[in-house]
Amino acid sequence: MTAKIRLWSNVPLYPSWQQYFGDYQPEMLIVYGKDDYIFPGSGAEAFKKDVKNLEFHLFDAGHFALKSLGEGISAIIEDFLDRKIIKHSIYKIALKKCLSDFILSI
Repeated sequence: MTAKIRLWSNVPLYPSWQQYFGDYQPEMLIVYGKDDYIFPGSGAEAFKKDVKNLEFHLFDAGHFALKSLGEGISAIIEDFLDRKIIKHSIYKIALKKCLSDFILSI
């Protein structure tokens, strides 16, 4: 029940997030399961309207896409961060370790 309350409490913030995305155009990676029953694929598609610096991946998966497609998704995340965000090798090593540990834990 608490998670549900927190989830819906974010809805009033959506317009300000959309405004931020439109104004600042941050680098953004969307990795989504198209059959997600909690956050439908249409929600992922909506980012395309506001963000030009968007890398978009919609997988044939549900809400637990990372669990079912972990290696492929973690490779996409790592590649994106490597190209767009992370500049120093120490962070790349830490990222690889975190992604590996996370995939092993689910």
